[in-house]
Amino acid sequence: MPRKSTHRFCGRAIIKNQTGNVGIGTATPVRRLHANDPSIFSARFETSHATAAVAEFRSAASNNIWEYGVTGSAPPFGLGAGDMYLYRQGNGDPGFSILRDNFTAKLRCADFFMGHPTRRGAPGRVLVDMGDHLVVNFGTDWGYTFVHGRLKTSVLEVLGADVAEKFPSDDDNVEPGTVMEIDPEQVGKLRVAMEAYSTRVAGVVSGAGDIPAGAVLANFPGSENAPAIALTGRVWVRCDGGGGAITPGDSLTSSQTPGHAMRAVDRDRSHGAILGKAMTSLACGERGLVLALVNLQ
Repeated sequence: MPRKSTHRFCGRAIIKNQTGNVGIGTATPVRRLHANDPSIFSARFETSHATAAVAEFRSAASNNIWEYGVTGSAPPFGLGAGDMYLYRQGNGDPGFSILRDNFTAKLRCADFFMGHPTRRGAPGRVLVDMGDHLVVNFGTDWGYTFVHGRLKTSVLEVLGADVAEKFPSDDDNVEPGTVMEIDPEQVGKLRVAMEAYSTRVAGVVSGAGDIPAGAVLANFPGSENAPAIALTGRVWVRCDGGGGAITPGDSLTSSQTPGHAMRAVDRDRSHGAILGKAMTSLACGERGLVLALVNLQ
């Protein structure tokens, strides 16, 4: 029979068997420390330290140490009081895995944050299914989120109002609302529209007024700082009413005033030169922004 030593602690038997396993509330401990209690709470680790209550786990083989902690009134790492955290000591990159065949992981919370609360600059990543599926990169500019790979969804709801595409242009500081046309001398580039009824009219610089772009396409190398040109949807357009008042429903085309639209009244010249339709008015002789539904024709 295995030799056992028995002690009493707070009414519970503490048993140390021949293998050196210690049991609390059990006569057959199967680990170095095995606690058994019929109540829902089996163990508690408690401290009055203001930083945190910490349980430390170390692997002698790899010499790596992890902490599991609950923060106190003066928490570390930018955490709040009473937060739970896992922390790997030293300079090694943390690695955290939940492993089980055919498992489902559920995280129930109001918000989920990834990243350091104060350190900015180095890109972070969310990697989901490393085969050929979703990789989300948070670039050095934290105003952008990059999705590399194919994104598939049943419904995509965009908060902006137009679909735009970035086109390089040699015109500096092109203002939102400016009417742009294809540059006949430079392949793939646009320029400020320079003539009335231009059949090269291409769109409107997005972002004028209070309407942001909804979707921006073609952020190719070299086009990162290029203006986003609204190709369809609602956008505010710089208009010139010198050729007549603009009313809702009027077709708009480019005007002789650089970067401005006007009401299209010449049907013959309008073919291939229509920018879209006006949704608000502009008095005769005035210049200003007109809300337009861009629909190139």
